[in-house]
Amino acid sequence: MSAPLLPRVQVTSRHGRPVLLHNDTPWFYTSYFIRHVVERDADGRLHPMRDREEYVRQLAALCQPFGERGIHGYEVPVNPGWRGPDDWNPAQPLAELGEPIDDQLRAVTQGDPDARIMLNMVMHPPAAWKEAYPDEYELSDEGDRFNVSIGSDRYVEELLAHVPETIHYVMRSPYAGNVTGLFFSCYHEGFTWTSLVNKVGDFSAAMTQAFRDWLRARYPDETALRAAWRDDDITFDTAAVPTREEQLYSDLGWFRDPTGPRKGFDYMACRTDRYVDLHYRIARTLKAACDERLPVFCFGAYLQVLGWPGHYWFTEPGLEPVEFNPHALSMQTGWRRILDCPDIDGWESPFDYLYRQMGGVCLAEGMDESARLRGKLFIVNEDTRTFLSDPADVYGRVETREETTAVHRRNFSMIATQWSGCNWMEQIRNWLQDDALLAQIDEYDRLLQCAREWPETPLTPIGVFIDEQSIPYEKPLIDLDWGLVYKQRLFGLSHCGVPFRIHLLDDLALDNMPDYRCNIFLNTFYMDTEREALLRKRVLRDGKTAVWMVAPGFCHATDGLSLESMRRLTGIRFAKDDVPWEQWVTISNFTHPITRGLPHDCTYGSSARIGPAFYVNDPEAVVLGRRLHMQGRHEPALVVKEMGGYRSIYSAAPLLPADLLRGIARDAGCHVYAEENDIIVAGRGLVTCHTAVPGPRTIRLPDVATVHDLFTGTCLGENVSEVMLPFDEPGTAVLTMLPPELWRQ
Repeated sequence: MSAPLLPRVQVTSRHGRPVLLHNDTPWFYTSYFIRHVVERDADGRLHPMRDREEYVRQLAALCQPFGERGIHGYEVPVNPGWRGPDDWNPAQPLAELGEPIDDQLRAVTQGDPDARIMLNMVMHPPAAWKEAYPDEYELSDEGDRFNVSIGSDRYVEELLAHVPETIHYVMRSPYAGNVTGLFFSCYHEGFTWTSLVNKVGDFSAAMTQAFRDWLRARYPDETALRAAWRDDDITFDTAAVPTREEQLYSDLGWFRDPTGPRKGFDYMACRTDRYVDLHYRIARTLKAACDERLPVFCFGAYLQVLGWPGHYWFTEPGLEPVEFNPHALSMQTGWRRILDCPDIDGWESPFDYLYRQMGGVCLAEGMDESARLRGKLFIVNEDTRTFLSDPADVYGRVETREETTAVHRRNFSMIATQWSGCNWMEQIRNWLQDDALLAQIDEYDRLLQCAREWPETPLTPIGVFIDEQSIPYEKPLIDLDWGLVYKQRLFGLSHCGVPFRIHLLDDLALDNMPDYRCNIFLNTFYMDTEREALLRKRVLRDGKTAVWMVAPGFCHATDGLSLESMRRLTGIRFAKDDVPWEQWVTISNFTHPITRGLPHDCTYGSSARIGPAFYVNDPEAVVLGRRLHMQGRHEPALVVKEMGGYRSIYSAAPLLPADLLRGIARDAGCHVYAEENDIIVAGRGLVTCHTAVPGPRTIRLPDVATVHDLFTGTCLGENVSEVMLPFDEPGTAVLTMLPPELWRQ
């Protein structure tokens, strides 16, 4: 009997949202990301189950409740069969890295014969490979060996030569008709292990050779190399990976001069180029192996969490004194090119871990909006630690059934309005296996399938921009970006009552890039003539507002570290002190529409000592706030300046608070839904309010509408412009202005 054919699964667009077509039928991707089924030894340590029939029985039992409720998607981690050097066998029994393919597929299809399975393939080489090729592994400045080096050609060639065997094995299996997608991740989602544990790399022989090969391709001859590095003795054969000191250097305070020696910049570019190229090659190999029938997905694009420290994840002693920025010391500056890869159809990431509890947020870690504009899916791993989880669990555990419902509804709203898919996820313990909770997930799934036909709602959100090209031009520590990028999303922006969308700065070059009335540029340090022209074409016109943070344009491609470049970009004249200082601004002008009504003690910023300390020296700018500076000085540090065709706002400190952001957005022409600093999610005919504080709330709508509660079906008002929500308890209210036929059973 011949194996069934793979289905044909493609990406299409419905109302501006990428969705899947499964054998020509639209499908809003939802799945159960299957739990690890393990056993414990006498000491409580986890091990793979030795009784494989019992393993299959238990995993099938976990999948069955989802299939019975019509949720037929499953993400299934598998070992592709890599056993050692040039030794692959996809049919192998229990393996070192991940569960065997046959056991996984057999279990899922026993639990749900209609399963639609995304294969999640572990791309790490096994221990036998490391024993054979130790020089192919990342080497830190302290002599530690970690995971395979991004410089390893041997790893890449062996992986690409054999991974088609895994796909062909699945295509010959009785489960081929159940497989709907291929997923890969490599190099720990784009982070080198050295950077996550506050070490510097990669001094392996593989990386050294790869760097020299890259330099030969980059420079026509050694004369050009010597000029770029400003080193008269360097040759292609002696070029070395930058030392720890060379990787951590800066030219002035926090910043690096783009016109300076290129050695450090070249090393970063080499690693990024190799990481980008690897994504292209893996994706092309997978597409070809499945005869172009399945979509390919990957993990990463974690630029929304720019600045997270390794110590957030790992608590070993010694990590906390100096926190390296893993984004700056890894391969995190090539995601725009990876997003453009024609063979990658979408991305996955969890939602943010730091502030996901009751009253917190559901924000992607990856660049979700940038993916959507390119017609790529963004799928969230919905891995809430529910009330069923172990009380010792971390990462925002929710304590009660009621809080679980509130958090899931908040997260559902983000999925329904902004994203293209969801993995309901467990790991080792039970987070979801409860009849009432599964019934709620069934309702979310039903609504998400309806959401394919929900039209885009006219909105006036804030556009927020993160610039991956600026990362090489700052010191690779977390002190600045942890507040400027990471926390700014979680706190001020998420609580200001105005929706926002996060983009790569490079998205401005896309033809379908939306216009925003209010545009916030978080880390636009690097600038050149072409980028400045793009900003003038797309943003600095038509009465729009541009909000600039800390050091916009300071690192210029030809002018070096330049206040004049900052002035050209923003229209504001600056001064600086070349001394690191804390970044605090206190509001000093309460009569301007932006600041009117703010608390009279409104002060914001960060205690991180960053230099130079910038301030404004422009008599034409209206001063709203002043820097709390050394010697009790209080130079202008929050200003607004009318530029004729647009408005320019500058803040010398990060972490603008919600009240101030709401004033900026309202003055720019954005609609404000609520004033109470709760979490507001809006789009596709929904408005959601999530709060940890009981008490009445007023939700103001941009237009008159008939409003229903999405989950109860209750009509809350006909032809109304605002809705009062009682919130007797903390919770989540999901309102819809859509016609009932688009969401009712």
